[in-house]
Amino acid sequence: SESSHQYTNSVPSNSPILNRRRPVGAPSYTFDRTTAALRHPPAGDPKFISMSHRASLSKALPKSPQEGQALDKVAALQAQLDDLARQRNNIDSSIQRMTELMPGEMTGLGPGMSSEARRAEMVRREEEKRKVEVLRGDLAGVRREEHEVGMKLHRALKKADERAVYEPSGLWVRRVTG
Repeated sequence: SESSHQYTNSVPSNSPILNRRRPVGAPSYTFDRTTAALRHPPAGDPKFISMSHRASLSKALPKSPQEGQALDKVAALQAQLDDLARQRNNIDSSIQRMTELMPGEMTGLGPGMSSEARRAEMVRREEEKRKVEVLRGDLAGVRREEHEVGMKLHRALKKADERAVYEPSGLWVRRVTG
């Protein structure tokens, strides 16, 4: 059985690590000395990571700068609401761009295309439609979270107004049944 790497010197696998040599061959990455960073080779297609996939990762995202600088609960909730609104706008614009760029059902499937090219085009379109559906699901999740944070902010503002030393603003009207 032949390995994908060739060794410069045949050393038994039970020898100490210090005596072993690195495999010869092109690495899958390069080291750029000017920026001191690893450069991975460009992939053929850009990777698509949905918000739901991002949410399933175990590590939580760091807080936005506004959230980190917030001193009280109201400011933190307002910053979180602003961040969610920004996410919603980004997802909306992504969906809009993807649907605008998505060709019509039969556009591009001319009579000169081979059946293999037609199948490949149809597969590509179906994949784009799936991506748009995933983004729409992510958008619904962001809107739901935005609503929940908005309700928390509403309650926090109401509670802060009730606790205020000065006279309440009168924004909160209790319903009187009689």
